[in-house]
Amino acid sequence: MTTDTVPLKEYFDSRLLALEKAVVLNDQNSRIAIDKAEASTSAKFVYVNELRGALADLSSKMLLRTEYDRGAQAMSEKIDSLTQRMTGSEARGRGAASAWALLAAGVGVIISLISGVAMLIHFK
Repeated sequence: MTTDTVPLKEYFDSRLLALEKAVVLNDQNSRIAIDKAEASTSAKFVYVNELRGALADLSSKMLLRTEYDRGAQAMSEKIDSLTQRMTGSEARGRGAASAWALLAAGVGVIISLISGVAMLIHFK
């Protein structure tokens, strides 16, 4: 045998041992990568569940469009009703003020007539 040659059995044993070490190292690295991926996925699910809960809370407190429309319609009807009542009372108030003005004018005319007649009687 020469010094730079290795027996075939030794060569295959060393190659097999190196291959076994590479497989074990690859298996360890794969296990580490899988553990990291599982931890990351688990953390993502925690955040997704928190987000889902927050959205559920938010949506339960939000006003639906139909509820808003119903409330806005009821408020509009109340405002219209109050506007009509105010307009009616203002008209009645104006009518009463006009009646008082006509009464005062009538009393003024009567007093003027009486004064005129009294002056005519007095100066005759």
